[in-house]
Amino acid sequence: EADLKALFERVDQTLGGCDILVNCAGIAQLGPAAETTRADFDRILGIHLYGAADACRFAYPRMKRRGGGAIVNVASGWGLGGQKLAATYGAAKAALINYTKVLAVEWAADGIRVNAVAPGLIETDMTAAALADPALKIKLTKAVPQRRAASPEEVGWPIAFLCSTAASFITGAVLVIDGGLRAR
Repeated sequence: EADLKALFERVDQTLGGCDILVNCAGIAQLGPAAETTRADFDRILGIHLYGAADACRFAYPRMKRRGGGAIVNVASGWGLGGQKLAATYGAAKAALINYTKVLAVEWAADGIRVNAVAPGLIETDMTAAALADPALKIKLTKAVPQRRAASPEEVGWPIAFLCSTAASFITGAVLVIDGGLRAR
């Protein structure tokens, strides 16, 4: 919290406030649900949910003071449905999706729009090892109707749209960016 407070104070000093917040922090932790500990949940929820919630809490008064703003939380398709071996990750992303909707309802009257994106298989540092394994890459991309992983830019552009005035009447939405995987 102290780091976030310092960050937002710096934003105030250098930029005069906050109009846009994108919460895009995450780590993966996979394993059988029966072996998942409270400490595992605390760690994953701390990064995926509590960190985003703290950032939103710091952004809120700044955005309200400026007459509005846009927040996008990066969730995951795994937060929309069960995924084997992803109890902590999926639960944290599902909580982030619900939190997004709560903020959208509570903060709409203040001109603050809050949305989420739910990416699927994306080429990131978190997926690099899996996508570097040729057999595993074939297995993972075969499940995606578009038969590939997305680039980070293919998530970034929709986030930019949700932060723009072109999305001025969109709040509480979860934009799925997964090459058709959840449409199955």
